[in-house]
Amino acid sequence: MNRQRNMTYTLNAGDIRRLPEGEIKVILRAADEVNGVGGRAMLTKILKGSADHRLLEYQLDKCPAYGYYKSMTLEEISHRVDWMIKKAYLRVTYNGRLPVLEFTDKGWEIERETYAEELFERCLRAAKAKDLQIVSELKTGNRQVVFDVLEKIRATKDPDFLPLLDEWKVQEVRKVRERIVSVEETIERQEEGPVIVWLRAEKKDARRIASLVERTIRNIYPRHYPISAIHYFLFLHSEYRILADIERNYVGMLFCDGKLVGTGSREKNHVMRVFVLPEEQGRGFGTRIMEELEWQIKKKNVSAELEASIPAEAFYEHRGYRTIREKRMDIGEMDLSYKVMKKVLEAKGEHK
Repeated sequence: MNRQRNMTYTLNAGDIRRLPEGEIKVILRAADEVNGVGGRAMLTKILKGSADHRLLEYQLDKCPAYGYYKSMTLEEISHRVDWMIKKAYLRVTYNGRLPVLEFTDKGWEIERETYAEELFERCLRAAKAKDLQIVSELKTGNRQVVFDVLEKIRATKDPDFLPLLDEWKVQEVRKVRERIVSVEETIERQEEGPVIVWLRAEKKDARRIASLVERTIRNIYPRHYPISAIHYFLFLHSEYRILADIERNYVGMLFCDGKLVGTGSREKNHVMRVFVLPEEQGRGFGTRIMEELEWQIKKKNVSAELEASIPAEAFYEHRGYRTIREKRMDIGEMDLSYKVMKKVLEAKGEHK
């Protein structure tokens, strides 16, 4: 029996050498409507504003990017779509025999923010109008986008959102419900000072955690270590290593009024990767992170251990950690020395 071959395609970006950021966002917004189900031709027609019956049947004319390139020819638009593929904002995969478009990680990061902002604006209008119908759409939305929208709502501290949030949380799964509750607390307690929230990290959070850690290392560590050690620490706390820890260990994030200010991890009774943004240090965030990690550890252990960097030694000593041994590690150009510290925890109990 002859197997049918996949349909072939050829990319042609014409004379397009670059596209403005605004156009990239528009093309990605239109691509969101066909992600995984439609191909280059359908995306081109959306951007053209075509009256093709299939577009109208699926209400693709409601897309904000519909007709953005209405003054261009289909060929001119297709060159832009193919440029987006060549530049790895989009990729071509197959749905059966048919080539369809999907986001790359790079493209999704841009579209995620675009769509989150669009959805937030709609939530804002709904909240002002006390219209709760949007909750059904939020409940079925992409989890990453939903969390982004919630953080945008948190940042407003606008009490008009409370009825919408209250209706939304009763229909959600646990993780989303917990985030909604934390946003409600931020809004309700805004006059009592900043709201501090500790959340367990998910795989999607690896990049932003890595960015926080890198900023802190590059800002603080050069005062204590040579450049070879800095490079080692950046490798040790790279995004893929953080992602691996999220998948197998406990990684947490500390937010202050919706802003990610710190992170900390643990593996069994071992505290790891405690970092607070340089500009946020001295506000008690490191203490809060350690309290959370130690509470997790003492559920099954009587002590906690960690490996202290030079800038953190005094902080850990203040929290009751004592050096139990010193270690050296060959990192190529030098031997890196560090202290292994231990703290006996209080008897197992409830989280204060």
